[in-house]
Amino acid sequence: MFPDCPRGWSIHGVYTLQVANYPSPFQVYCYYSGITIQRRKDCSDNFFFKTWQEYKDGFGDVSTTCFWLGNEKIKAITDQGEYTLSVKPRHGTNARYKDFRLKPEEEGYALEYREFSSSRWWGSGNTEDGFGGGGSETMLNGMEFYTHDKDNPSGCASDRKSGWWYNTGCAFGDLNQDVGPEWPGGESGELTGYDDVSMRLNHYW
Repeated sequence: MFPDCPRGWSIHGVYTLQVANYPSPFQVYCYYSGITIQRRKDCSDNFFFKTWQEYKDGFGDVSTTCFWLGNEKIKAITDQGEYTLSVKPRHGTNARYKDFRLKPEEEGYALEYREFSSSRWWGSGNTEDGFGGGGSETMLNGMEFYTHDKDNPSGCASDRKSGWWYNTGCAFGDLNQDVGPEWPGGESGELTGYDDVSMRLNHYW
């Protein structure tokens, strides 16, 4: 068993990890050495409309196209060192968040990261900052995670039938909301809907 996905461009598939701050081994989907923490393609209605406990533990099957790995697992993984979160709302582009990590459950699994960048390896247009775009009320660095049974005062998770990090104005980009994943992109940086999205953690030694 590994504490992280094996290194290499040919690494695609399900691996079992043993992470220091998590009590038991668990399976992940490794893709180009990145740990996939979310995948959403052709999921059933309300698939991501889950409780706090379900988002904590994770749900779905990591070998399929519909799952959330689990906030407690994500926290344990990012406790191991410096990870970059790559959000891929469409093929050919990534929104990248350097030194991404989650705070403990007592602090609402708040997300933290050091800097944002965008990468593109083909196609046109960039993937913009879904965690930091849309104004001060939707900036998510330092914000807590919410679900419908543990919601923020604005009722964002309940309104969107989602589990996500929210500010007082909810969030600009939200990959788990019931109406479908939305993330800023293209030439204008406006919110765009997508039908195949994923989030992956890459460890930089």
